[in-house]
Amino acid sequence: MVQAENEFGSYVAQRPDIPLETHKKYSATIRQQLLDAGFDIPMFTSDGSWLFKGVPLRVRYLLPTVRIT
Repeated sequence: MVQAENEFGSYVAQRPDIPLETHKKYSATIRQQLLDAGFDIPMFTSDGSWLFKGVPLRVRYLLPTVRIT
């Protein structure tokens, strides 16, 4: 497994001025860059647990996980 990004969903939740589709495209681009670099394994994201109280940012093929502090 490889972590494709760190707390991007938390950033998204704080930026209502940027459309959700823009954020999803960004995450999909990161995933594709990792695939292009040869990372053909499961990928995941990590966010604070507070984000999961609503609807978290979901990107196809990136598993969401919770960072607990």
